[in-house]
Amino acid sequence: MRKLINEDYSNSRRILESTDCVEIKLKKLLASKINFFTNFSVHFSLESAGGMKDFIEDMNYRDAMLNLIEEGKKEGIFIDSITTKTMMAYLDIIRYYFIHNVDSISIFDNNSETAEELYSLFFNALLKK
Repeated sequence: MRKLINEDYSNSRRILESTDCVEIKLKKLLASKINFFTNFSVHFSLESAGGMKDFIEDMNYRDAMLNLIEEGKKEGIFIDSITTKTMMAYLDIIRYYFIHNVDSISIFDNNSETAEELYSLFFNALLKK
């Protein structure tokens, strides 16, 4: 389990540290998390993983996401009236849902339309259009 989690963490860091614009980073992160939890749920159940939830949640996620939000604000892509604190809460809600509802990933199995709809909902909540 640690190997899968470490690979996901390394992949997330590569995305966050890339020179891509924030919107592309967000799309890549969301896709990678869907992929991670799909692969993770195939191998292990988080309910039986015990302390692994804490391990996942402690991997500097908050700092990396705060940096991404600040970068997005500098690029002017986020809705101005949404504070960083509220954006973090929104991202935490989504992340919490997928960590604690691994079976929810099955809605994406062979259903690219659902994934596209989720991307749309996710991004319309944060980004200026």
